[in-house]
Amino acid sequence: GYDLSATFLAPLLGVGIDFRDLHHQAKLHVGGRTFALQPTRARDDGGSELVERNLQQAAAVTRREGIDLLLLTYASGTQIYGAANTLLRRTAERLSLPLLDVEPAVAAHCRTPACPELLFPDGHPRAEGYRLIAEAVAEWLRTPGSPDAARPHALH
Repeated sequence: GYDLSATFLAPLLGVGIDFRDLHHQAKLHVGGRTFALQPTRARDDGGSELVERNLQQAAAVTRREGIDLLLLTYASGTQIYGAANTLLRRTAERLSLPLLDVEPAVAAHCRTPACPELLFPDGHPRAEGYRLIAEAVAEWLRTPGSPDAARPHALH
């Protein structure tokens, strides 16, 4: 898969999260500054508390910088992504963070769980999958602060 968020979204918005450093140190990049988050492999229990702490810290930093944070689930519910999506949903609810749940909406456009028409074999979206997700994000951006902004949106 190809990470479009690092290429297109981070430079446009000035925000990005990098989980790929050699020491597994997650970093939040906001407006040219870097904030270290908790190491991503500090625990062997699946790290749900770690993910929650990192999302809480990311929310605090973006709020302080005047940036609205929107969490997205992974487009795929297969492989490790299903567990990650469950964790994202639970954490977003617990921390009252807006969440755009794209997994069920993408799945609605798929003929099989692997969904080769929208997803690469590793679960990352293909161009059409990213288009559906981008449309959902655009819809959310058109209605910021609305009571339903934190609820899942349908993808067309």
